[in-house]
Amino acid sequence: FGYTNDPTAIVAIYYYNGGYIFDEITFQKGLSNKQIADILVNLPSALVIADSAEPKSIDEIKSFGVNIIPATKGPGAVLQRIQAVQARLRIAGDGKPRLFLMRGSLVDTDSSLVEEKKPTSTEDEFPGYVWPKGQDGKPLKEVPVDENNHALDCVRRFGGVLEHPAYSLAWSRFELAKPAGAGWTRSLTDDGWTCEVDQRWYGHE
Repeated sequence: FGYTNDPTAIVAIYYYNGGYIFDEITFQKGLSNKQIADILVNLPSALVIADSAEPKSIDEIKSFGVNIIPATKGPGAVLQRIQAVQARLRIAGDGKPRLFLMRGSLVDTDSSLVEEKKPTSTEDEFPGYVWPKGQDGKPLKEVPVDENNHALDCVRRFGGVLEHPAYSLAWSRFELAKPAGAGWTRSLTDDGWTCEVDQRWYGHE
């Protein structure tokens, strides 16, 4: 969420051919909750996960018919998710990464961000997503600099995805929240969510 100083970032996430594609929908300042809801209800139906720091905004957007829930922020989650995104950005054995930004998907550029010389898209935010430095000049790898990271925050929160077979022993072995078979299940031990996905939906036998 953003308004006066920061943009609101909306990113659609798709799983395709073994990787995750981030389709940038909106990166704009000054959007009201009603305007955000209007954008979301005109997209293909999907679960919307939003910054939990804005519960009032989430409730209002939900009142306009949007299927929206707050993200959860557990201890250590920031670093874990950054590491998961880094892993997916590395080139795999087939010569491709497992996380992609859809270039050119953002139709309108916020002119006010251009004037302020701030990032105008997710891609623009990558160079500024850095670790703060301590007095010795070395990076403090705990929480990244909280500035110009609005769309990248979406990538960090939802780009780190772990996959397990539905009937794997890992669910009980590692005390993971096992999917209920339909819909999303929130973990009681961390800030994660699980759902069961039939691989046949994506062309797998």
